[in-house]
Amino acid sequence: MNRDRLGRWPQLERLESRELLSAITDIMASDSLHSAKAIKASQILAYPTPNASSPSQVHAAVAGGGGHAGGGGGGSNNASPTSPSPAFAPFMPITTAPVIATGQGPQGINYAINPAGNQTKAELKREQFSAYFQGTYTIFPGRFNTEASNTLIQAAGHGSTFLHGDITLRIIKPTATVVGADGRPVPLVGADGKPVQLGGVAAIFDRNLNSNSVLGLDAAGASVNVDAAGRPIYLDTLSIDVNESSGLYDEAIAGAGDIAIQYLPFKHHPLGTLDKGHVIVKIVAQIYTPNVDYILQNSNINPGGPPP
Repeated sequence: MNRDRLGRWPQLERLESRELLSAITDIMASDSLHSAKAIKASQILAYPTPNASSPSQVHAAVAGGGGHAGGGGGGSNNASPTSPSPAFAPFMPITTAPVIATGQGPQGINYAINPAGNQTKAELKREQFSAYFQGTYTIFPGRFNTEASNTLIQAAGHGSTFLHGDITLRIIKPTATVVGADGRPVPLVGADGKPVQLGGVAAIFDRNLNSNSVLGLDAAGASVNVDAAGRPIYLDTLSIDVNESSGLYDEAIAGAGDIAIQYLPFKHHPLGTLDKGHVIVKIVAQIYTPNVDYILQNSNINPGGPPP
């Protein structure tokens, strides 16, 4: 160990102590085998078979890892030890592909996922969402013959449900016409006969990674919602993208909302692009969430610790 040029000796500093999150996974791993056996025992007790004659044989089968308890004779239930157990069919997993909701039982009306009726004032306030971002945009040529331009926005900002976040937004502006089989231009219209709308998809990330939250949005707007340079500036139809959303926004529903965009172009843009510059993105929406997948909601729980 040598001194540096200023004559200072290296020293060891004490690290501050922390309760690491990895301890939770250690506790879960140590209890996983016990939990699996407990679940298996409860399933066999709930759906006894003729081979499971008594609770002791059930527990013996679970401990030994066997599929069924051995032995014969009548079983018993908690109500009457001398009465035979009803012959319920054991649980059988679905073997057909894909596994669909038919094996989950009838769902019926679920107000936790699809609420109905009129909101209270407190709920209406809770559903209000707004976000503001500043960053850069790049407009590329379309990747298909039906695309006039491909706008990519990358920006950072804040919102009503997060302090620091960022957004990636891609907007496709369709062409007015496409070349038909005869070589002549054909108007590009939708099934309703109107011009194809602006289409976009956005992912808003909460930079607090502990929240595990991503808000995915599918957006659309009329093809005329562009500025003088033809850049998309307004998307007035929003819906939650369930493939992207997670954390706080899992199982969320967007009631209404819009995305407004302001462009500040550079004097020059890189080769291979149509335009580039600074951008401002403002989002307002009404979003309902069941709020059961927000991991920080249970942050006050200490697994394995003393009871509160």
